[in-house]
Amino acid sequence: MSDRVARRARVGLRVVVMLGLGSVASVAHADAKADVTALVTKNLAAIEKNKPSEFSATLRKDGFTFVPSTDAPSFSERFYGYHSHDFRHVIDKLVVVVDEPAKVAWFHVQWRATYDVAMVGADGKPITNQKDTMRAIGVAIEGGDADRRSDRGWKIAAVMYGSAFDDKWLFKNASEDTKPGKVTVRGDHGSADAVATWFAVGGSIAATQAPGAVVVSGTAALEYGADAAAARFVGAWDKLRLFGLAIKGMRWGTSPIAFVKAEVAMPVKGRGATKMRLGAVMIFDGKAWKWVAISFFGWFDDDMYSPI
Repeated sequence: MSDRVARRARVGLRVVVMLGLGSVASVAHADAKADVTALVTKNLAAIEKNKPSEFSATLRKDGFTFVPSTDAPSFSERFYGYHSHDFRHVIDKLVVVVDEPAKVAWFHVQWRATYDVAMVGADGKPITNQKDTMRAIGVAIEGGDADRRSDRGWKIAAVMYGSAFDDKWLFKNASEDTKPGKVTVRGDHGSADAVATWFAVGGSIAATQAPGAVVVSGTAALEYGADAAAARFVGAWDKLRLFGLAIKGMRWGTSPIAFVKAEVAMPVKGRGATKMRLGAVMIFDGKAWKWVAISFFGWFDDDMYSPI
């Protein structure tokens, strides 16, 4: 949302795999950590290989997926645009947090994608080596019973994808028609209502941060922060006067974890406001819902099976 904010908040970043869900966590053994890490890696590999069946195999049958486009000709083009092909992925940062007794986990991953485009540029040469910074945020659940054998083991229950981009593209989509109003709240109200408070008068994202490991990302490539750096970003975002448009919470039974998808907007001086979407992983500490991971994305079409 601002490269300037990102530069102020940036600290030395590292690839991490962390354990514990704040106050509801316990230490998970290496197998659970490895299983969820492998699941996320397999999910991204399916995108890289343009294999929708392999992608679907990483998801619960009732899983929610949010991708940049739903009408592209091929599966991977939904992530990288029309005529893109020959995708290559390199994972930069992967955070996996597991609560093994509750059989739930959350993840946030950032990867570098390189691909070619089946078009020619102004110079008449093929367009090659396009580069995107990509991110995904989501929840995984270990489950499956006699009625849902395909969901046995760890499966992704909710995931949201998107690419980072320059602020100029964010501001370009500002419109005077985007104004604050009544916020629509659907799905699990406990987690969704907690996110709604972020955008109410006097609300604050920082006020509902969970203790322990956290990670956030904004719309710009440099807007990534874990732990202390995450808090700095959130403090800056709280000053942007963001307002909510629609919020949907997703929870699985009485699980202490939920995924919230929100449509939000940021005021742009003299031009109304620009729309964004965000995904948030929320955990319940026995009293209230608090966030452990947040990722902002550009405005994109919803999957037809999971409207807000």
